[in-house]
Amino acid sequence: MLRLSSRNWCAPKAVAQLKGPVRQKSARSGSRGGTNQADQRILAQLYALSAHRKLPKVLKYSPEDLVKHNVIHRAWMFYKSEQRRERENALKVQYECMKEACDDLEQVSPELFKKATTRPRTVRFPREIRIPTDTPPNVPWDSSWKRSSENKK
Repeated sequence: MLRLSSRNWCAPKAVAQLKGPVRQKSARSGSRGGTNQADQRILAQLYALSAHRKLPKVLKYSPEDLVKHNVIHRAWMFYKSEQRRERENALKVQYECMKEACDDLEQVSPELFKKATTRPRTVRFPREIRIPTDTPPNVPWDSSWKRSSENKK
């Protein structure tokens, strides 16, 4: 019986240790192509551990259909490249307009330009944040608490 360990697993050695042909029809076994239980388990482990990539089924075209397919594919790729080029040009124009507006703002008012271009410093996780817990507080309620005069409106 073959044992596979995760530390020193090697597919060729494991396959070589299988006894006899794996996919052989036999008269005594009617399930799963004639393999015994141990071999089936080993094959399932090899299948699960192997780094195979499922590829799409290869289409089989006649020569005429292959020409049609290639023409349609090239036209689609040309259309997508035109769309990409148009989008890049639009973004380039937008960027140039933004840069021109920033330059004008810097010439007109440097302090407004500085305020417009500096990013606000945000603290994502302040130290004062209370961590939510499922346990009750040590002092559940302070009945003697009164509002101070300085906090009153």
